[in-house]
Amino acid sequence: MSIRNKVFLLAMSAALLFTACMDEKRTVFFMTFHQLAGPSDSYDGGMVIVARSADGKEEKTLRRIPLLSSAYIYKAEVEPSRDGRHFGLRLFLNNHAGGIWHELSIYHKGEELAVLVDGFYAGMTAIPPRPGEEGVLVVDPIWNRREAELIAEHAKINYREYNGR
Repeated sequence: MSIRNKVFLLAMSAALLFTACMDEKRTVFFMTFHQLAGPSDSYDGGMVIVARSADGKEEKTLRRIPLLSSAYIYKAEVEPSRDGRHFGLRLFLNNHAGGIWHELSIYHKGEELAVLVDGFYAGMTAIPPRPGEEGVLVVDPIWNRREAELIAEHAKINYREYNGR
């Protein structure tokens, strides 16, 4: 193969790679909410994952398929805890996710969900004992101020990226 053909193939490969990268969804601070895995879950069938914290100090065994994700969250607001050291989020859900959250708050009230951010375990949040404000999911204060702010800032971006809005 001539040098000219090699250069052409290299250029075409680079162009294809660039195009593929441009088509990928560019999300960061993307949240998913998972139920804890139970004894009846399929550990050998791929229905369970082990999620680790970014520092590797904590891990949880979870059901692989999330109940909710940032794809359904069109807006987020930072919520300080009473001590002001930790921060939660008020997540505003689209109509589809609002219905899911409402049903979860009826049939799974009091249960905890694991919160993953970019695939890393961030902490647990409780499903409230009764439905709260319609279409709003309040995540317990599990972050520092900057982490919560970054997640909130990216909520609209992630929503648009996944929903084309």
